[in-house]
Order: sequence, then C-alpha cells, then structure tokens
Amino acid sequence: MADKHQDAALTKAEKKRAETFEEKTQELLARGYVRHDLTADPKKANVTGSLMGFLLALPFFAAFVILHWGKGVVDLSLLFANGEQAIGQMLVRWVAFLAALLALIVVHELVHGLFFGLFAQGGFRSVAFGVKWKSLNPYCTCCDSLRRRQYMISLLAPCVLLGIVPMVVALFIHSVLLLFTGVLMTSSAGGDLLIASLLLRDKPTAEALYFDHPTAIGVIRFDRDS
Repeated sequence: MADKHQDAALTKAEKKRAETFEEKTQELLARGYVRHDLTADPKKANVTGSLMGFLLALPFFAAFVILHWGKGVVDLSLLFANGEQAIGQMLVRWVAFLAALLALIVVHELVHGLFFGLFAQGGFRSVAFGVKWKSLNPYCTCCDSLRRRQYMISLLAPCVLLGIVPMVVALFIHSVLLLFTGVLMTSSAGGDLLIASLLLRDKPTAEALYFDHPTAIGVIRFDRDS
C-alpha cells in the first residue's frame, strides 16, 4: 500500500489502479494467499540499477575495443561534420541521433507492454502506459498476475532486444553507433535489472503469482506459504 505522501503524488489513473489492486489483494488473501512485497528503495534504485546496467554492458564494450581497436571508427563520423560541411548539418545529425534514442525509450515500454499483453489473462486490456512527470520517465504496467517465468521474460525483453542484441550485432558489423545505442539502452534498463535481481533471490512455490507494484519500484508476490 502507498503511504499518504506517495498517494498525493499519484495521478488519477494510478490511484484507480492502486484501488483495483487492493481489491485483488483482498480476494487473494481470502483465498489463502500471503502477500510478499519485493521492492527497492527509490533513492538507491537509480544508482544501483544504472550500475547494474553498466556492468552488464561493459563486457560487450570491452570485446568491441579488443576486436576492432586500430581498425578505424568509420561510422562515428556520421555524427560529425567534415571540414567542408556546415555546423548546422552536424547539429541536425546530433538532434536526429538523440531523437532516435528518445524514441527507443518509448519502444522500451512498448516491448514491455507487448509481452505483458501476450501473457496476461486479460490480454492487452491489462496493460497500461503512463509517464512519471516528476522524473519524466515513461512506464508500462500490467494489472494482471503473471507467473514468475512470464514476468521475467516481460521484464527483461527490452534489455535483451534493444540493448544486448544491438551490442552483439555491433561486434560483427563494426558499428560504433550501434554499440553506443546498445550500451545506453542496457544502462537505461537498470531498473528492470534491479527488479530481476529481486526475483532471482526470491524463493516462490509453484503457485506463486506476481503483480507489478502499483506505487513502488518492484513487484508483489502472492503465494501459499508452506
């Protein structure tokens, strides 16, 4: 449950989801389930999550340097104007590059939503998107319960598809831009990696159900404790 300070910061949609989740909580408790909150301190989550994303990307970056050191960085010149090119052209390229990264942040959440919708009992009707305006962070949440494997796949899919896959491809085609994109997208998935680490340390039974936490960073497991 959110405290009063958290509740005051919630949007109407978020408050509605929190109320709906509370109803589901009471139903599950009545059926003999026990609630377990797996959450992270928001003050530490950004730092810890970003560090986890950086450490995951570091081996790929190191491999790229080892494989391609001294071979020239051809595609990086795409972001810089040559001597005869105007500064305006270089600025356009940088704006386009940054716009692409911002678009990938949105795609990141869409990938979450795709897998949530595929696994959730209510399908894509169970998926909601929004923006934390205070931090300008878009988010995707699922209102249905998922099994642990389903939740892990939905959680890590953006990191794999938008972060790890581009870095692997960059190793083969010698693309610095693709490498940087993969590194940035892996680092931006730090929050997902942090939640995944909480799930990996968790010890559920086969009946465990997982929900997105409606107000905090993390998940809630409902289980019939042995």
